[in-house]
Amino acid sequence: MAWALGQELQAGQYVIEAVLSRGENSIIYRVKARNGQIYALKALNKTELEGDFDLSQKEFFAEVQRLQQCQHPQIIRLEDVIQEGKLFGMLMEYIPGETLGRRVANRGILPENDALRYIRQIGEALIAVYKQGFVHRDVNPRNIILRPDGKEAILLDFGKAREFSHPRETDVYSLAATLYFLLTAEVPPSLPRRRLGEGLIAPKQLNPSVSDRLNLAILQGMALQPSLRPQSMER
Repeated sequence: MAWALGQELQAGQYVIEAVLSRGENSIIYRVKARNGQIYALKALNKTELEGDFDLSQKEFFAEVQRLQQCQHPQIIRLEDVIQEGKLFGMLMEYIPGETLGRRVANRGILPENDALRYIRQIGEALIAVYKQGFVHRDVNPRNIILRPDGKEAILLDFGKAREFSHPRETDVYSLAATLYFLLTAEVPPSLPRRRLGEGLIAPKQLNPSVSDRLNLAILQGMALQPSLRPQSMER
């Protein structure tokens, strides 16, 4: 683990209070600033002794750069970058809300209007990402968090974002798959599994309250052939 709970950073300016999440390469802490402000702090879950540390550090700074470029109300806000020893951390706004994945797990499927509102907001965030020359590549219910009042969805985690060498149709598919999940509480089969022949059940079959128009839009967004998917988040 990069830093220990209770550890002071930046000569006591911040204190590590809790671990919010842990991934293969990174860890996110809740930290408290000297002035009482709470932040999320993302750092590498590695040490300089590990063989791929330099590469991981390089990818970390690439993510910092992408977040600095992609500023939008529906994108997590980067506040600062700090260094403690040989480790760096991204200081970000702290949002004490549920991810969409947790929201569905706790409360079940979302009303169509709520699900559409969140998806449109994330679509607007992705448009801002594209205008900076990137695709996100990791849109899913775990990487979308709701503000505490439940009115706004915020896009997280730019660790897999890349320049346009990776087609934006991937994000279109993932956004449609996220909407599928919000309305059915079922995770649709992945693209590789579908290409191997696994079928996709129409969302309306799982949730009859889904409107015909939205059912068709989701299926179009999840078309196996990228050229058949909407080419813009604005559609």
